[in-house]
Amino acid sequence: MNLKHKTIIITGGSRGLGREIVAQLAKEKCNIVIASRTKPDILNCLKNHGINAIWVKADVSNEKQFENVFIQAKKKFRDRKSTRLNSSHIPLSRMPSS
Repeated sequence: MNLKHKTIIITGGSRGLGREIVAQLAKEKCNIVIASRTKPDILNCLKNHGINAIWVKADVSNEKQFENVFIQAKKKFRDRKSTRLNSSHIPLSRMPSS
């Protein structure tokens, strides 16, 4: 599957499985939006390698903070639909549509 330049939102992307997913998506040259409560250490590495990536501080159990993730993704990566990847154990029914 060609993911180059597609915008992917990863919840829980600062550590564990989410961080590994971020690393794999970086190889595909995706636009990456990491939503987590703690700033991921991988963020600077991604940017140094030319990967378009942003971090949005968010507790995804907080609906207002989670909606802000999508607002920030749309601001950074205009005209692009986003794909959500849930690695933070929240029900998919709570995830806003893009």
